[in-house]
Amino acid sequence: MMERMSELTEGIIVEELHPKEKADFVLSKDIKSLHHIGDIVTYSSTALQQCRVKKVGYFERLPKEKIFLFSLSMEAPDSSVLCVPLSSLRCSLVPVDKSDESIQTTVTTTSTDPGVYRIQCKPSTSGTHTVKVQVYDVHLEDISLVIPINPYLDNITPVRTITELKHPWGVA
Repeated sequence: MMERMSELTEGIIVEELHPKEKADFVLSKDIKSLHHIGDIVTYSSTALQQCRVKKVGYFERLPKEKIFLFSLSMEAPDSSVLCVPLSSLRCSLVPVDKSDESIQTTVTTTSTDPGVYRIQCKPSTSGTHTVKVQVYDVHLEDISLVIPINPYLDNITPVRTITELKHPWGVA
């Protein structure tokens, strides 16, 4: 049986195969990063615990759907960008004043920037939130995120106004 399988697979060049499904991660040509990520995934969860969320940015609000979008990237211990399969990344948003209330999120990748993930959520309040990120079964250090607008208002309004100011006075 093994001989027959060898005969069948002998002429196949694996690099020329075209898969029907698309992977949710892209391999890099940088051997160091592949080796490092392989070490993290297969050998040590302590290496993952040393990773951290590097940057949270690119905020967007979709008022009709009441959706708030932001992006985040993670950093490995050697300061390189950490790329993980989308299926292994989980993220939740927790309002600081309501620590028992977790807001579910949807995580997607960006097609242009490897290692940058877009987080989509429907927050119920404005203010400070804690972003909790989990890669595989390892929780990374929590970070803070401020949602400055009330997501359920149709117009963007400030969180707080100063009624004594009648004209712009250079308040930063």
